[in-house]
Amino acid sequence: MAAAELIASGATAATSSDIELADGNSIIVAVEGADDRAEVAIELKGTGSNWISVRMLSRSEPAWSVVGPATYRARRVAGGTCGVFSA
Repeated sequence: MAAAELIASGATAATSSDIELADGNSIIVAVEGADDRAEVAIELKGTGSNWISVRMLSRSEPAWSVVGPATYRARRVAGGTCGVFSA
């Protein structure tokens, strides 16, 4: 699978489109070009369409594997600079 941009590089708050994974499928979500203040929440869609933060990505912890079946999204916190991609 080729890398896909989820959130373009920047410093403002931003949220990716939903990432829907079928049972047994997985992807890696990672930050790139992150400065020391960059933070990206990986969020899981729960019941009632509530979003639950399950992991924070940063310069020191830049990637995490998400596994289906589930719907995820990435949400960049304002203040730090980075981009977000999946592979």
